[in-house]
Parts: sequence; structure tokens; C-alpha cells
Amino acid sequence: MSVPASAADGAWTYTVSMAHAADHLFHVALRCEGMTGELHDFKMPAWMPGFYRILDYESKVSNFRAADGAGKALPWEKVTRNTWRVAAGGTAALIVEYDVFGNIHFAAQNELDEKRAFIAPPGMFLYSTGRLGRPVRVVIELPDGWTKISTGLDPVPGRPRTFAAPDFDTLYDCPILLGNQESLAFEVKGVSHQAALEGIPETVDRARVAADLKKIVEAATGLMGDIPYKHYRFLLIGTATAASSTLIPRPASSTEKAWPIPRAISAG
Repeated sequence: MSVPASAADGAWTYTVSMAHAADHLFHVALRCEGMTGELHDFKMPAWMPGFYRILDYESKVSNFRAADGAGKALPWEKVTRNTWRVAAGGTAALIVEYDVFGNIHFAAQNELDEKRAFIAPPGMFLYSTGRLGRPVRVVIELPDGWTKISTGLDPVPGRPRTFAAPDFDTLYDCPILLGNQESLAFEVKGVSHQAALEGIPETVDRARVAADLKKIVEAATGLMGDIPYKHYRFLLIGTATAASSTLIPRPASSTEKAWPIPRAISAG
């Protein structure tokens, strides 16, 4: 796969592809520029915001490799359970690639099959020690037939399927749902809100879903006195984050028309 050059703002760029969806394998390519020094440690977080339990993300990583900006292979070693150390030799541009296995249907885990994907960012994107404050970009290469990307990350104008975060804290706080999910939209005080629905029976009243979510947002932001974000995405599949929420509502029967918001909120 091609690895795009880093953004002009110095953001590190992750490119996520899914050529082996049937095998539940994501491929990640990270291009870092502005590097200095001989050795660089890349680490996988141990937990996800909103789900405060130690998770085994690093065990899902395979086929790790590193190269300089020209593609020349660089030596590396795994020095701790979740740390890969690259001997960069002072190169300013560094490319790190690896695969991530995902087959767990849960809001704090990655999942990929031939129809859809869910990215839990702390289990997908390695960070470099001491550089959590860097801006980040994520480029998604969708499989054929997939049309939707739902996330709280900011879309980059003029760059299809490219999203930005000002730092790693924001990146890790924004799950990503990929596939052909349904989308509902509403505004609160001029701020865009969207809800991605996946696997919801057609009998469920979409207008009520949007209206109920809007009431929740109005009540919550009314208590805060402000809307502290530029847009918000609900992913109706389980943990609240700063720019998106993932909720797992109780199963609805094929004849159920009411939206089970109280149960969904208690689950979030």
C-alpha cells in the first residue's frame, strides 16, 4: 500500500486499509516526520477512554516492520509487552507498518469482517513516547462497496476519507464505524449531530430516535451552559467519549417500534 506524506502541519499520518477483511486483519501504515535521535519507542495503549479496564491490545498486533522515508528497512525489537523500539539511525522520516487482528464485537475492541468494521483507536494506533501532543491524521481506505465512515474526528477539507485530531488524546477518544450504516442527523444550537445506526429493525421509528437523542443533547448542554464541540457522532452499537458515543441498545424485536432509549443510556 502507498503511504502518503505527512501533512503540512506536521501531523503524523495513519493509513488504515482492509484488504484482508475475511481474515479480520486491518493494516496500518504510520508515517512520522520531524524525528530526531537514534531510537524511537512505539507503544500500544493498555485501555480505552470510557472503559477503564486493562485490555490486551498488543497481542493483536503482527507483522510489525519499520523503514526510513525512502523505504529502506530499519532494525527494531520488541522491548516490553506493548513497546516496539526502532533503531532509526537519525532519519527524520520514519514509516511503521503492522497488522491488527479484530474479531470481537464490543465497544472497546476492534472488529472487521467483509461487511463492516469498528475501530477502537487505542487498540489500533501506536503512539511514540513523549509525542502524545502531536497532531494526527487518519486516512481510511474503504473496501469496495463500503460507503460510510462515522466518527467524531474532524474531516479534512478537500481530502476524502481523511480525518484529523489535534493530539493523541482526541484520537483515542473517537471510535470509527465503517461500512454502510444508516445515518440520522439533527442540530442543536447550530451544531451538527449525527447518529449512525447499524442493524436496527426497519420498524423502529427513526424520527423518534433523532428526537429523543436531540432532547438528551439539549438537556446535557443546557446543564453545561455551552456546547464544547464542533460536531458530535452517536454510534449506536456501547461508551461515551468527547466527540462521539457508542451505545448498545437492548435487542429490538422485528415488531418493536419504540426506541429503547432508557436502556441504551444506562448502557452508555
